[in-house]
Amino acid sequence: MTLQTGSLVNLRNTQPEDVSQIVPLMIEAADGFYEFLFEGLVPGSALLQFLQPVIAAEEGPYGFRNFLIAERGGHLAGFANAFPAQLIRDQDPGPIPQERWDHIAPLTEIMDWESFFLSSIAVLPNERGHGVGRVLLEGILTQAKQLGFQNVTLQVWEGNDGARRLYERHGFAVVSDAILMPHPMLSETRRLLMRCDLAED
Repeated sequence: MTLQTGSLVNLRNTQPEDVSQIVPLMIEAADGFYEFLFEGLVPGSALLQFLQPVIAAEEGPYGFRNFLIAERGGHLAGFANAFPAQLIRDQDPGPIPQERWDHIAPLTEIMDWESFFLSSIAVLPNERGHGVGRVLLEGILTQAKQLGFQNVTLQVWEGNDGARRLYERHGFAVVSDAILMPHPMLSETRRLLMRCDLAED
């Protein structure tokens, strides 16, 4: 992707050496979701160690090549992970227990499989308020358009008001929702699907 600049924030492609910074921020931004999926699957192994090889992989929707990095002042300030939704349509749950996979099944039922899917976007706490999230989101919208997609979708918890306002300012609107059964590791039960239709030039 072409380097972009906005509000002193630079966007660049992800490099393997970024992975060690991405993973802990990704876990924090997921607000308990990864703990729910992977807790206790590998005794004695921290979640960070479990996810790092996934992000470090060359291939796959969550491999580092599908991440976009935002830098401010020459340092990593945030990231976005996005890819064609089709890549996870027939996703193998791998080591995830079937009961946990079934618990989140409603999330797959609301997916738009023809869209470019923004899986996650996160900004370091000390970098918030400097336009990092805005520049990342604009970069993903540009990338999706360059790849020929007609829209971008994402999922967000209903109560995440700050994220929802950011998305709405960039043309996203709620198009569907999924209700999960309550679980102590999940912060909420209602997940929204938001979509941004990309205007043609």
